[in-house]
Amino acid sequence: MKLLKGIAFVVLLAGLVLLGRHFLLNIPKTDTPLTTQVSPTPSSPAPTPASEMVEAGGGSDAPLQARDREQIRVLDEILESKNDNDPRMDRLLRDLSEPFKKELRAKYARIPAEKRNDRGTVVFLVGREIAEGRGSTADLQFLKDVLMEKPCLSLEDCSKSPSGVGPDEQHLEAIHETTLHYPQLMDLRYLKIALEQGSLSPVMREAVLAILESARQSPNPRVVADADATLGTSNDK
Repeated sequence: MKLLKGIAFVVLLAGLVLLGRHFLLNIPKTDTPLTTQVSPTPSSPAPTPASEMVEAGGGSDAPLQARDREQIRVLDEILESKNDNDPRMDRLLRDLSEPFKKELRAKYARIPAEKRNDRGTVVFLVGREIAEGRGSTADLQFLKDVLMEKPCLSLEDCSKSPSGVGPDEQHLEAIHETTLHYPQLMDLRYLKIALEQGSLSPVMREAVLAILESARQSPNPRVVADADATLGTSNDK
């Protein structure tokens, strides 16, 4: 009896060994490592606060976004149509980004000096941003440079005085003069509005006053006169 139990135990043990061997040999192979090493990702720098970007004129090296490109398309259409009263000027061309305003400044430089209306429209957009409290120091530098430009002497050629005004054109002389100085007049208008509306930070207000002081040295007599008048008004307050 004991012998039969011993034989049965040996047979059972052998069966378990064979079963275990069969299980091990049939485990599917895999090339996937048990652990995966992940390279550390460098942390991104903290974003610059919007207020610092405005004061420093920062963010202008950022790429143009879809909204910026759409605004450029709209502005090009308005300049092509020569319609300053296009409602899109107020509806779509406000709250301009720094990259867009950088493109505006570059566009101004590409516009021929004789296209006074086109140049004035660009100045209007930048100046309005200043007046509404959204301007940057780069915008102010641009407006200062515009005020220090040599006066345009003729719509045919800004560098040359007109040959003369005929009797039939004398009644248009005032309008003609306004057109010649249009970019500078837009510039001075919105610097004045910025001072009157009180939307400027103390730093920006001082910068605007400094620009007007510099404008007293402009080669354009009309700019000198209007800058003097604006400074006189601001000093009276």
